[in-house]
Amino acid sequence: MNRESLAFALDQLKYSDWKTFEEFASEFLVSEFPNLRSVGSPSGDRGRDAEIFSPLDDPSVMLQYSVTPEWEDKIAKTANRINKEFQDTSVLIYATNHNIGAKADGLNLR
Repeated sequence: MNRESLAFALDQLKYSDWKTFEEFASEFLVSEFPNLRSVGSPSGDRGRDAEIFSPLDDPSVMLQYSVTPEWEDKIAKTANRINKEFQDTSVLIYATNHNIGAKADGLNLR
């Protein structure tokens, strides 16, 4: 698949395609993070969709996958929930099909 085709496919995702995007993002990111473990579940995932597995049971990196266009609110809510549920987490990786870039510079998540 070429870059333009992938960009087009990602742009066409709707909110109802969340499961497809989660599966895609997990497969894409596992090459960067070999210890990635998906934990997302409709029945409850405590705010995270995946975490970097640590044999010491110290999940300091969590991942959130989302196709929502309201990414600012989603990132803030996810960061707050992760902060409450997993106090040892120091990094939240937010994967989305939207181009955020420098638009997120104003987010205050502390």
